[in-house]
Amino acid sequence: MRVEILTVLACVRVATAAQLHQVVTSPRKTARTAYVRRGLNDLLEMGLVGQVRIGRGFAWFLTERGRKTVEAGGEYEVRPGAGTGQAAAEGQLLDHALAVTDTVLSFARHGAAALVDCQLEVAHTWGKTAGQRLNADVVVTGPVAGHAALLVEVDRSTMRQAAMARKFTRYAAYATVKVWQGQRGTIGEHVPFWRRAYPGRRFPPLLLVLAEEPGPAFEHRMGVIRQALARTEHAQALRVWAAPLDWLQQHGPASRIWQSPHERGRRTLAEI
Repeated sequence: MRVEILTVLACVRVATAAQLHQVVTSPRKTARTAYVRRGLNDLLEMGLVGQVRIGRGFAWFLTERGRKTVEAGGEYEVRPGAGTGQAAAEGQLLDHALAVTDTVLSFARHGAAALVDCQLEVAHTWGKTAGQRLNADVVVTGPVAGHAALLVEVDRSTMRQAAMARKFTRYAAYATVKVWQGQRGTIGEHVPFWRRAYPGRRFPPLLLVLAEEPGPAFEHRMGVIRQALARTEHAQALRVWAAPLDWLQQHGPASRIWQSPHERGRRTLAEI
């Protein structure tokens, strides 16, 4: 169980005991989190995890020693340069980080993707300027419901429309930039730069997981997204779909929960 906790924390960076309980195996499948908390406290005494208080509980993360232990164990391949989660746990973005954890765990619990196929804070760079790089909250590698990859952003309504438009613009730039490909002395061609990272004929869908519950607040946020896309150059290169985090947790990402900012109906992940 301790190894399992370490592996999950290596995947999601930061989590509460309740979140870990969703995916960590309990001997009697008890609904209580006490089993996970005991394991966390043991790991804390061993210096493999750290904690910060949130409300009446704690958010947990790997220490550097814990990260090295996971690497040495070979249970999970830690991405070069990946952090331990301590900065997120102790910083101002803890609520966002925990929402990202909820998102990743939803993919895993509902069988849409394995935890190890969900990478956090994935950098994409295609130039030297700030407008030529972006970090995706989560990249889910597939195949997932027929998609080779999914780009996921978690939105807690803290980003204003102008900032959202700038983020969409970077995604659109990444989706449309091309590079020359061909061996010397042959007739080459211009191909999408993103194919160096992701296979497939189409740029991966951009999924927005919204903190708002279904209803007026969700629809209002969808309006903000729609206006941000209207300010985005080459927005047509993006397939943007959004779903409430609550539905993602309840029904899973493969269900009919995804809505386009430009349509009223909802679709399954396989249909977008």
